[in-house]
Amino acid sequence: MVKTSSHIIHINNKKTSIRLTQTEWNAVNTICEKENLKRTILFNLINQNKNKELSLTASIRLFSIIYFKKTLLNKFYLNKTQQSQPIFDAIKGIA
Repeated sequence: MVKTSSHIIHINNKKTSIRLTQTEWNAVNTICEKENLKRTILFNLINQNKNKELSLTASIRLFSIIYFKKTLLNKFYLNKTQQSQPIFDAIKGIA
């Protein structure tokens, strides 16, 4: 069984709880390191741009999948002139 863990985060200066698996937390941390962002900033960015029908947790998961997909596509399939910025593509993908 995959275990999840909750973390208290701040969204728009309000506390809320997010429950993700350790692998998902690691993915978020990797994105933050690569983009030089604090987790709070990333979560606020996701929250501001997400589809209103999706929960924040679902949006974080979707954002992470899109981000890593775009990163992989940039690395293996696109030439240097076609490369996109995965963080912007992922934000567009959750809207």
